[in-house]
Amino acid sequence: MQTAILVRGWPFCNRLTTHTAMPMKLILLLSFGLLHLTLVAAEPLQVVSLAKEDETVTLSWNGGEPPYEIFRSADLQQWAPAGTSTEPTYTMMTGEATPSQFFRVMAADAFGDYVGQWRIAEGEFGEALAKHRLKSLWDFYRPQKPTGTAGAKAYFTQAKVRVRYIDGSTVRMFTGSLAELPEAEWTFGDRQMDLTWNWGEGEWERAMTLTLSFPYDIDGLRFQPVHLSDPTITLKADYAVPKPNLEWDGKVTMRANEEAALVEVDDKGERPDWWDRELEVTHGGVTVASTFSIGVPLIGGSPAFIFKTPLLVTWGQTTISGLTDQPIILSGRFSQTYYPFHHNFIETLWLEPASEPGMDPRILDQLRDQNIQFIIPENPSAFPDQESTLKVMGFDHQVRSL
Repeated sequence: MQTAILVRGWPFCNRLTTHTAMPMKLILLLSFGLLHLTLVAAEPLQVVSLAKEDETVTLSWNGGEPPYEIFRSADLQQWAPAGTSTEPTYTMMTGEATPSQFFRVMAADAFGDYVGQWRIAEGEFGEALAKHRLKSLWDFYRPQKPTGTAGAKAYFTQAKVRVRYIDGSTVRMFTGSLAELPEAEWTFGDRQMDLTWNWGEGEWERAMTLTLSFPYDIDGLRFQPVHLSDPTITLKADYAVPKPNLEWDGKVTMRANEEAALVEVDDKGERPDWWDRELEVTHGGVTVASTFSIGVPLIGGSPAFIFKTPLLVTWGQTTISGLTDQPIILSGRFSQTYYPFHHNFIETLWLEPASEPGMDPRILDQLRDQNIQFIIPENPSAFPDQESTLKVMGFDHQVRSL
């Protein structure tokens, strides 16, 4: 069942027709002289207002469980995250002029009872570019028709998931059970589950493997609930075309495979003040200023008691000034990767503006003209006598200082 709202005379509309019980998933079509809202039946969600000013559009709604996620599409086939909001309103740039644009708003409980999220562990272990290329968010929802088995095998094979992942510099989304991933196949051991599938095409074609290793038998009945954070989780990729990797000695090598850990992060626990971070680095007339927060993962459903190097939890905003004729603003997860040294004594960011949804194409053109794919600020926050650095990696995979 669908409910539609039609507003004529955009942007000079003065009437909004709504249905009394609007569902949770919202799709907005913005085109010349016509605005469509198509709502797909789910939990009640009521639109309050829509407003356009210059190159921005603001959506406001009631209902659903936060956090809300906003997606955009040019063809209703490929969706890219546009942002997130804990409040029932969001303002975004309409971006590059196209015949039509679609926007989707989804609440945390859009697929049922929300359980939690896996995300790439942005901490001290592993390699920065592997974390960046394997960046993904795995939202889990309880199955509507559980078998009643309390084992981990049933839990993870039945769960419904929403996966947002980076594919080159494009953010894509998958929804369904894990077995519905492209060409997916499960294999099982006593305490391990492995899932293989394929993603991408051309230079981004890759064979993926998700490995879950448990401290207990996956088929056994449990007197305690299964948690997303019970297993140790590893995500691996084998690429058809090798990718660059920055080695410890500063040399760039090409690799056909890489891996990174996935974790469930404690988003709601008590936090010391020092977990709210600020980083500012200036070199060669270029300034990078960033705000973000760090925290600890969950283990067996509870926050890690001893964890020496906290992981990234959320990004605030990163502003890069001096490289282009207007500041570069990054706020998304897929355009930014946090890479700390032990105890967070030194903090490095890998910033890729091309992976920020809605980034102005003029900015991307200016960066390409300068052969800049990544901006890499490093701040030795625990060593005030040591200088910060600011480097870039080009499309030729070479790293140079600014």
